[in-house]
Amino acid sequence: RERLQPKEKVAATGGGAYKYANLLMEKTDCVLEKFDELKSLLFGLDFLLHNVEDECFYYENPTLEKAGEKMIYNISQDAYPYLLCNIGSGVSIILVEGPHRYNRVSGSCIGGGTFIGLCRLLCDRLQPEKSKSFKGSDAFMMAFDGVANNVDMTVGDIYGGA
Repeated sequence: RERLQPKEKVAATGGGAYKYANLLMEKTDCVLEKFDELKSLLFGLDFLLHNVEDECFYYENPTLEKAGEKMIYNISQDAYPYLLCNIGSGVSIILVEGPHRYNRVSGSCIGGGTFIGLCRLLCDRLQPEKSKSFKGSDAFMMAFDGVANNVDMTVGDIYGGA
């Protein structure tokens, strides 16, 4: 059985919904319905926060060596307001004041995609066999084992001295 049936509706968000729309419809003969990415994210998150008891959690007393104990934080009765930090190819920080009340308050065009791309470029010579499969977790593990002063600019670098 085919995964998609002809004329079946497929919901999509984000840049890929536009970039790959013609290819998807050509190959599958499905109907692509495009939805606003931010609204979809917020409505989905709102549903999860109000209907899935253990969806929101934090780690108590985490350290670099261990995550700490996972603690459930049930906010289903008093969720608003909150800040949502959505990290993709860029970053958006959204103030959510209610189910249909939100504003983007800050952000950057530099996000996870930029981070991974830069890491691939910088680390390609160190590990060329891994460059295509390089993940964010690889960068974090390399940083964990590294020495920050070897790459970070310090006050001493700017003003001289130790």
